[in-house]
Amino acid sequence: MDDRYRIRDLAPGDVDAAQALLQLAAEKQTKATREATRMLLEMTAAGDSPVNKRGFTLVAEDTSTGRIVGAATVGPTGLWSHPVLGCLPKVGRAQWLERIGELYEVAVHPDHRRRGIGYGLIEAVAAHQIAANWRLLLWYFHADSPDAAFHPQDAMWPVGQEFRLTEPSGRVAMPVREMNGDLRLCISLLHPATKVLLDPASGQKAVAGIFSGSPWEVRNGAAVVVPKIPQSRRPKRKKAKRR
Repeated sequence: MDDRYRIRDLAPGDVDAAQALLQLAAEKQTKATREATRMLLEMTAAGDSPVNKRGFTLVAEDTSTGRIVGAATVGPTGLWSHPVLGCLPKVGRAQWLERIGELYEVAVHPDHRRRGIGYGLIEAVAAHQIAANWRLLLWYFHADSPDAAFHPQDAMWPVGQEFRLTEPSGRVAMPVREMNGDLRLCISLLHPATKVLLDPASGQKAVAGIFSGSPWEVRNGAAVVVPKIPQSRRPKRKKAKRR
């Protein structure tokens, strides 16, 4: 990224410019979504909201003019994840919310594209202090969006392939979201325990290392905790009588 640009946290005076950029990048947004984005930006910029504990907004500033030319909003996974969370055991839901962050939108002004700003924003998101405890950063975009070109190719999930996460043992890959149409997914691994597994037979990928603890049993996509039997309660084998 050019030295003339710097990336920093959103300030109250940046809200209008950041919203305009994000709206430009997300042309398919409904009015309700735009209003929710505005509210999120205002709360983030205030700095004293509960939102700041789980999410943040970064902007890219052209230091030669003081103009905001890029923006990225980040937080807990969105509404798409709620059905999945409902299938997880309580411990799994807590770990998901603590360890997975979502990049909601990233946008760069058309006059300042192809200068590394978009990639710089994504890198800064992953390095942010709020993301320090995350194990995975993910983000979705549409292939025909204006800013589709700057998403890193090495972060791309296979086009059209269902997104999956493994349960704690790593044996079973749970379906998380179907990737239909022009919907695309990128992921960034933020923790040494997190890795991408590949099933050589099917070519299906899955992210492992998000969840930890006791193994789960997965039934039709719903994860159920498999309780471990304490040593003292395990049935004792009867010794065979010697003849």
